[in-house]
Amino acid sequence: MVYPIVLNFARNRLALKAPGETESFRRLCIVIDQMQSLKFGHSSDTALLQADTDSHAESFVAMYGKTCVRPKLHYGTIHTAPHLERDGCTLDTICQRKR
Repeated sequence: MVYPIVLNFARNRLALKAPGETESFRRLCIVIDQMQSLKFGHSSDTALLQADTDSHAESFVAMYGKTCVRPKLHYGTIHTAPHLERDGCTLDTICQRKR
């Protein structure tokens, strides 16, 4: 994964110039870590995932505003943890983008 390197760069080089953006990205990284832990069976705490996704969504909205919220953020914030609780798994998808 590349994001730990990008997070380290953001913390060391961008945090003073862009503290809100850096914090939002840091919280997103926590969500990614939690989802990976759940996916590979290292954790089963979906409540923690929900708290982490709520935290990221709050920091995102605080930084960028509600007009920048896209459906992907909505679905990730609201539906991922309940889906994991109900089905016991999360599905990864790679979407092809139409040009």
